[in-house]
Amino acid sequence: MKQITALPKIRVDGAELPDALQLTDVRVTQRLDAPAQCELTWQLGHMDISSLDSIALAPGAVLSLAIETQPATLFAGEITSVEHGHEPSGGFCLKVRAYDDLVRLQRRQSLNTHVDVTTSELVRTLAGEAGLSVNSRADGPIWPRIVPRFDHDLALVRDYCRRSGLHFTFSDGELQLFPAEHDEGEATELTLGDTLFEARVERNSVQPLDSVRVFGWDPHSGDTRRVLVGANTSAERAFLGTTVESDGEAEALAGAALHHNQAMGNVFWGVADGNAALGPGSRIRARGLAADRGGPYRLTTVVHSIDTTSGYICELSSRPEPIETGEHATVQNLVLGEVCDVEDPEDRGRVQVNLQSYNGAVSSWMLVLQAGAGDDKGLVVLPEVGDRVLVGLPDGDPSRGIVLGGVYRSEGPPRDPQSARSAGEHRPYTLTTRGGQRVQLNDADGSIRLTNAAGSYLALTPEGITMHASGEMTIEAPGQRLTLGSNEIDMEQR
Repeated sequence: MKQITALPKIRVDGAELPDALQLTDVRVTQRLDAPAQCELTWQLGHMDISSLDSIALAPGAVLSLAIETQPATLFAGEITSVEHGHEPSGGFCLKVRAYDDLVRLQRRQSLNTHVDVTTSELVRTLAGEAGLSVNSRADGPIWPRIVPRFDHDLALVRDYCRRSGLHFTFSDGELQLFPAEHDEGEATELTLGDTLFEARVERNSVQPLDSVRVFGWDPHSGDTRRVLVGANTSAERAFLGTTVESDGEAEALAGAALHHNQAMGNVFWGVADGNAALGPGSRIRARGLAADRGGPYRLTTVVHSIDTTSGYICELSSRPEPIETGEHATVQNLVLGEVCDVEDPEDRGRVQVNLQSYNGAVSSWMLVLQAGAGDDKGLVVLPEVGDRVLVGLPDGDPSRGIVLGGVYRSEGPPRDPQSARSAGEHRPYTLTTRGGQRVQLNDADGSIRLTNAAGSYLALTPEGITMHASGEMTIEAPGQRLTLGSNEIDMEQR
């Protein structure tokens, strides 16, 4: 293990820290799809604490670390916390934590709905609002509508990148967006016993896959979507009942799952000589390992550690994060909304809903659950503009859901003054239109009543049948016989 000749040069707001402040430990943790974290520790003994007032180590200050022997900057970001520790012996410990500029996305929560954008365009928009530039090597699928639903923009970016088979890091002042199978650039060579001090390679064949198949459905149209990625063999995994809006999304989902499985089947871990150029997303080759274990491996986590005892080393890992840990798992699956448009451009009886609990975002065209719906049959009671509805979100995504039914507001349902209102009494079943047409089935008096807005009605009761017309009445059977049968027939003028 090689010793360092000098500790990193630390700059705060562009000014180098004085030599009197002796750094004892540096730890920079870099992970795929996450901001890099820098932790600095000073063990200051019995120094005059008042001298710290002249050092601008405070949250919000810009921090950078560079090692003279390394061409790449080890870390650049913003201080987020400063900890002063007073020890029982009288010593003093100073700890500073900072994150790179990717943390800006975690501080922002955009509430704007994004329409017909690729994953790359979504990332560019959100990153641009945070003052970050983007270098994208892939676009990802097109998303008809994206409604923000997380606590911060970083979670939204991470979720849609995961669903698109994309990863991102932050380096050289840019957010780097690339596909999971990205293989550009030379792999860094590490040699066991020289630049590689320790290594472990895990081959895992618990569930090896050659292909992933998606059996999904489009929540906007109800259409089935089936996609196969990889070789069609028995070593296959299937995603069942998955909501996908396009074949492109299904292919990205399947490709990401296949790549994740293959990466989990061949995992590298090691400790190497310090190298600021090593980071998540970069590739390495390990020389001197057992046969067929040299890689290349794509790194997912790199921990840079520097101290006066061990020098500068890097702990490396290619183990991917579990694919099921998306932020979407914590969001709600039912939400109330208000119908804002019923003019379905495809005439499928779908509606658009204003989602007040998502900053008034407007949904895509949603299917509406209907009793007995089928080809040329069913009870058609579609919601109208202004109706409050309950929306089901199959995967927690408010941009794609299904209207499950209507919900009355505080005024409650329209009621007949004679309707039962207490427990034990029969409540009538009533179908009422906004224009005043009504069908009512009432077990309380055994009646069935059909009424129109003008006041005409047909009432069927245990005592008899009443047909009342508020206007003229015509009874006709053109070309057919009309038969009236009764013991007595009375005709009265009223």
